[in-house]
Amino acid sequence: MDGSAEVQLAMAEEKGLEVEKLALLKKAAGEFRNLTDRSSEIHFEIAGVVGSLTLAGEGKARSENFLRSYLSPFPLKSKKDPHFRIHLTHPEGPHSRPEHPVWNTFDQELHMSRETSGELIAHQRDFVARLSVGQDWIEAYGPEINERSIDTIDNLLNCIISRHLPPRSALAVHAATIERKGYAFVFFGASGAGKSTLSQFCYQSDGLRILSADQIYLKYDSAQDRVFAHPTSVTIPDFPRSHPGWCGEPKEVKALIHLVQKGELSFVPKRASELLPLFLRETIYQPYFERAAEILDISISLTSAKRLSLGELSYPKGVSFWDVLDKNSG
Repeated sequence: MDGSAEVQLAMAEEKGLEVEKLALLKKAAGEFRNLTDRSSEIHFEIAGVVGSLTLAGEGKARSENFLRSYLSPFPLKSKKDPHFRIHLTHPEGPHSRPEHPVWNTFDQELHMSRETSGELIAHQRDFVARLSVGQDWIEAYGPEINERSIDTIDNLLNCIISRHLPPRSALAVHAATIERKGYAFVFFGASGAGKSTLSQFCYQSDGLRILSADQIYLKYDSAQDRVFAHPTSVTIPDFPRSHPGWCGEPKEVKALIHLVQKGELSFVPKRASELLPLFLRETIYQPYFERAAEILDISISLTSAKRLSLGELSYPKGVSFWDVLDKNSG
C-alpha cells in the first residue's frame, strides 16, 4: 500500500470513529432533561462561573470519586445556582475504557455544529456533547474519568466555561502565567512562541509558581480597574495539582506581555492600542457562542487597565529576563 492509500484509509477510519461517537449521543437524546435526582452533583466554581456535574453509566462511582478530588481546588465561593449543568454518561462495555479508539482519534480540534432546534453538537477527540440553546445544560458522552482520561473532563469544561466567561467580564487566553512577588505576569503568544518552555524555566531557575503554561482565564474588575488571572481546570502536564510549583489561586495581574522569539533578549513597552490586536489573536472562543462583540469589549478593558504594564518580550532559551522586565515594566 502506497503512502496516499494509507492516508486515505486512516482518514476513513477516523471518520468512522467520529460517526460512532456521534451515534452514542443520539442513543440518549433528552435523558438529562428528565433527570430529577441531583443528590450526587459535583459543584465547582472557576473564574466566577459555577458549574455542576452528574455522572451515569459504567464506572460512575469511580469517576465520581476521582472528580470530587480533581475539582476540589475550585470550590463554590457562595451559594449560587449553576450557570450550567453537565450530565456525563460513560457508555456500557468497551466504549467506557479511555483507551478505546473512539476516544483516541488523531484530530484534537473541537468541532461544533448547530441543529435545526438551535442546540449545539460539540465533539472533540475524547468526548461528544449536546448543548442546549442557552448552553446551560450539557448532555455528554465520554470514557470513565481517571488519571488516563483527564483530557476528557478538561476539554469538556474548557469548551463550556469559555461560553460563560464573557458575561462575567472574563476571557480564556492562550498564555503562560507566572506568579512573582504575589502578582501574576501573563505571557501570551502564538503556538511555538515558548509559553510552556517559559513556565518550566521560571520554576526551575527561580522557583516561581505557575498558574498556566498554555491557557488562562483573565477577569476584569471594573470597580477596581484591575485584572485578575484565574487558573483553568486544565491540568498542566509538567505541573499537576500536587506539584509545589502549581498555583491554584487567582492573582492580580501586574503585566500583560506579548511573547515572541527574536533570538535576543529584549523588552519593548507597548501602548494598549498596539497590544490589543495581538491580544485578540490569542483569545479562545467559539463563533457558535456568538460572543464576538463582548469579547472585543472585554479585551479593550483588559489591555487598558491602568495598573498594568504592557509590552513585548523576546528572550533566548535559558536566559533570565526578569531584570529586563523590572527595569521597563515599573
